[in-house]
Amino acid sequence: MATLKKVVTTHWEDRTGTRVKPGTPGAKKVRVESAKWYVVYKHEGKLNRVPAYTDKAASQKKLADIVAALERGDAKLTDPFKIHLDRPLREHIGDYLEDVRHGGTSTQYHGAVAARLARTFDGIGAKTLRDVTADKLKAFFRTMTDARVKEGSDPVPVSVTTKSDHRAAVYTFFQWLRKGQRHPENVVERVPRAEPPKGEPVAARKRRALKTADLRTLIRTAGSYPVESRKLNRGGRPKSDGSPRAASTTKMKPETVAKLEEQGRERRMMYLLATFTGLRRGELSRVQVKEVKLKKGVIDLPGLKTKNGRRAVIPLVKRLVTELKAWVAEKDSEAPLIAIPDRHNLRRPHLAHLKMANIPYQTDKGHADWHSLRKTVNTFLRRREVPLRQRQRFLRHSAADLATQRYDDERTGDMADVVRELSRLWRFVVGGEAESKDAPSDAV
Repeated sequence: MATLKKVVTTHWEDRTGTRVKPGTPGAKKVRVESAKWYVVYKHEGKLNRVPAYTDKAASQKKLADIVAALERGDAKLTDPFKIHLDRPLREHIGDYLEDVRHGGTSTQYHGAVAARLARTFDGIGAKTLRDVTADKLKAFFRTMTDARVKEGSDPVPVSVTTKSDHRAAVYTFFQWLRKGQRHPENVVERVPRAEPPKGEPVAARKRRALKTADLRTLIRTAGSYPVESRKLNRGGRPKSDGSPRAASTTKMKPETVAKLEEQGRERRMMYLLATFTGLRRGELSRVQVKEVKLKKGVIDLPGLKTKNGRRAVIPLVKRLVTELKAWVAEKDSEAPLIAIPDRHNLRRPHLAHLKMANIPYQTDKGHADWHSLRKTVNTFLRRREVPLRQRQRFLRHSAADLATQRYDDERTGDMADVVRELSRLWRFVVGGEAESKDAPSDAV
């Protein structure tokens, strides 16, 4: 019914003993056995793991206590949730984050969830699951302020989006607890969603579609940016008298130039994949090399890695397949296809690329942020008269109005028109095809 075990975890280390990502060239897998014993038992079809002690005798005493409690619970003599409700909250969070880590989510998502749970439970002073109540959560979200405000300054309320993100993290955590029979209910269901003050309009970011000529310039700029931005030393800090230092040409070693060129190649590929697959930033960051089926000419992404939780089979234009063959040639099948920064760290290089390409970030038509690449593709396909159903399948929108309104400015055979028009866009944007009657219209 229950037993004592030690948990074995694995990670990857390079030659210096530093932890690295799986699949890193030259890295080796290291297995580590926990110093602490764990009580492992199965209750109502669910396998549970409770940390005990480093001392085996003390751990055996805890094993006996848990077995007795389970037997009394089966006989309806005790609360079946008592074991979990009295466990330290950090242990439940640790088990949950371990499941999140192995569920196909990105490192950035894992870190964001951990930070939101920690901030919420620290805010209500919860040490065990018994300490988490709907009333405490309501009060915390109602009075939640921006943690970035300097000490001594007046507190600033956080945005509705931030409150919603924290509530969603706690809600998903309690859903996991309830399904795992660790808690009788999801208490967050009794916590109302955050809403803006009455009379205040909900501000939705307005995005604009890039012109095809601007898209071509942006992709080329992203590839050349690392080298071009380092060619000129702008002088740095002013002189002691306050006068600016003179700019000068930077002398770079050949190995430095090679490193910067490789970085530019990665940035260019990042834009190409986002544009010609329609994948969102988070989805693209979770794609592994093994999910790129070059012979079939598709990216086959499992539901665990997509926004809507459904498997996505995305057709690729032939020239992108050719570039991907060279891109994945020396990569391990388990390695990420490409390293995508989180949304905050992606913003800075994207703004730098726009600035070098002389493309305004914000105009009266809207923002040209990273996500606007999806709008650019959808608008281009609509102007090429690709049927709505095909555009909806390519962008993986569950509702047709998303493809016709918000983004308007499982079988790849159903997207033949999409592939044909994207191939035309590739020839113009990447291949340098001159303007002609068949070239994409610039009036996107």
